[in-house]
Amino acid sequence: MRNSPLCPLLIAALVLAPACRPATVPDQLRARALPVASLEAEHPPDDLVPVAELIGDARVVFIGESRHNGREHMLFRRRLIELLVTKAGFDAVALEEPMPEARLLDRHVTQGEGDAADILARSGNWFIWNTREMLGLVRWLSEYNAGQEPVDQVRIYGLDITTPGTALQHVLAFLKRADPEALAMTGTALGQDLFDPRAWTGTMANYAELTETRRAELSRAYDALVKLLDDNRERYVAATSSDEFAWARREAYAAREANRLFSTARPGPPDPASYRAGGCIREKAMADNLRWVLEREGPDARVIVLAHNVHVGRALVDVEVPGRPAMESIPSIASLLQPDLGEAVFTIGCTYGAEVEADTAARSAEPATLDAMLDRVGLPAYVLPVSDMPRRTRAGRWLAKRRAMQAEGGLAWCVPAETYDALFHTDRLQRTRPIATAAEPEARTEPGPGGAR
Repeated sequence: MRNSPLCPLLIAALVLAPACRPATVPDQLRARALPVASLEAEHPPDDLVPVAELIGDARVVFIGESRHNGREHMLFRRRLIELLVTKAGFDAVALEEPMPEARLLDRHVTQGEGDAADILARSGNWFIWNTREMLGLVRWLSEYNAGQEPVDQVRIYGLDITTPGTALQHVLAFLKRADPEALAMTGTALGQDLFDPRAWTGTMANYAELTETRRAELSRAYDALVKLLDDNRERYVAATSSDEFAWARREAYAAREANRLFSTARPGPPDPASYRAGGCIREKAMADNLRWVLEREGPDARVIVLAHNVHVGRALVDVEVPGRPAMESIPSIASLLQPDLGEAVFTIGCTYGAEVEADTAARSAEPATLDAMLDRVGLPAYVLPVSDMPRRTRAGRWLAKRRAMQAEGGLAWCVPAETYDALFHTDRLQRTRPIATAAEPEARTEPGPGGAR
């Protein structure tokens, strides 16, 4: 055997075998991954420049999250927002937060009104935004805006409708100034007593006690409220201002759609059809609110949207979250805007490998999920372009099939390559750190229905 001519061939085969091995899906994903060097805000932005180049001229950039209290996802969002604002000229940040409460944040970052921590603690979706991570972003926006002319300041808007009581109060206060006689349309007639300011679940429980007759009365009352504003626009603008009218009209719309949401989604016994219908109402309302933001900011405005992964994908998503009915084919804000904006939309979903909590063992990603596959890439944090992944590759074919991804303790199913333009992955996800203030409310459940929210 020592002198056999087969020996050199055998040795060559053994040496070349690893190089000839077909690339695995993780191998091919790693080759396209854009490493994120750090999630600390102080880190230079060079590592995120390739991500900004992916975004290009998109007018709306959606940045998701796997769960609302994911620290690393929020830190990534902040770093990318800072880069997009300072280098790409983005004009506004829109939040999965009711419009009136987000407007308080806007006044803080543009005019210095109020205390940021107190505003976050009182926000409608406080458990999402009442965090030190969000406080850091708000303070940065305040500092940035302090050096800008008012027309160049970055604005904050809210898109959600799950806590509509404040919006209705604002509309009634507007009518008191613009048309006192119209106040025969009182908050009680509009069901203001039904809105639980601390939790959407309380509002839903209150609506569950209503008769069909009362639901119909509320529907007519809200339609009449919106019609009153539309029919008297010129007179109301003359009595107040065009800006005040615009906000009152938008908040009346939000309150009307919230009434539709809570009248439609039935809490128990579990009714998937009603929950999905309520979720569709919510998604459409948030999409309409974003259209209003874009119109308000102007034809060249660029907006960053922060919301859950389920809200920001281009395609329909199926969702199964513990404690809620499973729902199929849930639309999203992004999918509803897609026909209008086309290539002007860029979507980034967020995933993670292990969930890390204080004093407990790390929980790895659910097997066979998108998260688990992305974790096999072996990088601590990276952005992966997915929508243009070549289908001829193993990775491209893998991403072009229906996959489960982690979502608020449950799972959401989608085709990644059709749902997101890119994915941000971190190998670990810690909980965000709450802000401890005297105004911090008691614990509440997260908003919904309609997916992993």
